[in-house]
Amino acid sequence: MKINTTERINKHGKDLKRFFNLNKNIDPAKLSKSLRRLENKAHAITTKECNEGATEQTTKELNIILNKVNDILNFRTQGIKVFINGDARGYALKIDSDNKKLKEDFYFYKDWGGYGIIAPDLNQNEN
Repeated sequence: MKINTTERINKHGKDLKRFFNLNKNIDPAKLSKSLRRLENKAHAITTKECNEGATEQTTKELNIILNKVNDILNFRTQGIKVFINGDARGYALKIDSDNKKLKEDFYFYKDWGGYGIIAPDLNQNEN
């Protein structure tokens, strides 16, 4: 079944709410979109670090982004390991692949290494 971009964004937001035990009143589309903006910022910084090397400033900026992600998802309190992947060839905001809940969730976006992808590009056409 083909679904459009809006449906993919809403579904992913609902999946995030379920996975991170978020308030049911949170708008799933706004949740997905706010995390996608943080993903884009983190990816730009990790790309810069890849090309130019890490600096105190880029490390500080990535920590700020990770703190904002925690403000949204409350992952630290729940003991969910979320991190910023420094490899600029993939997504930046990820969930550790050792997470038992992630291993049992067949519907959450994952990369080939089994890491959960918090803010995938949902604007891609699906065949």
